[in-house]
Amino acid sequence: MKFTINSILLLSVFILVGCCKEKEPAIPYFDIVIYWEGLQEDGSAEADIFDKNWKASAYIFPHPSEPNYFSLIYETYSPDGLLREQILMGSLSKKAGKYKVISDFSTDILDDDMVNGVYSSFIDDGDVLYGGYQINKDNDNELFVDNVDTINHIMEGRFNLMFDLDEADYDKDLARKVLFENGKFSVKI
Repeated sequence: MKFTINSILLLSVFILVGCCKEKEPAIPYFDIVIYWEGLQEDGSAEADIFDKNWKASAYIFPHPSEPNYFSLIYETYSPDGLLREQILMGSLSKKAGKYKVISDFSTDILDDDMVNGVYSSFIDDGDVLYGGYQINKDNDNELFVDNVDTINHIMEGRFNLMFDLDEADYDKDLARKVLFENGKFSVKI
């Protein structure tokens, strides 16, 4: 009798622990091509992606009507210097803090805690969109601006982003999910 009660208690503990454990995102491995990071004249970014070190050029693009906001852009290139990948995070304010990254381009978000993000893959001479990705809504997609140096005009920070391939691009040889982990960036402002 004592053995049965102990067995039931032990089984209950295993079930409770299994139910309460946070699930890791299921991302099937994909042998992604790591492109050239470019000249990095205005900044750089890097992250872990499918157990590879991904590097990119980084720069900012001013908001068309709000001088205190801009887009933060990371890009990679072919060996010939043609655009291959782009991560764009739009309407970022010029201040340190934590930003939630979402994909909602139906409106121009000017929020000090949230930015829009999108990841794109390009072909040909860099002007043909090959695959579009949106932010995965189940992941904690975050951009951290750790330092805004207004004297030296440098912004530094970190990011963790997961993107889902648009269903319209499922027929292409692209990863369905892409996770940029342990990302960091430094860019001129």
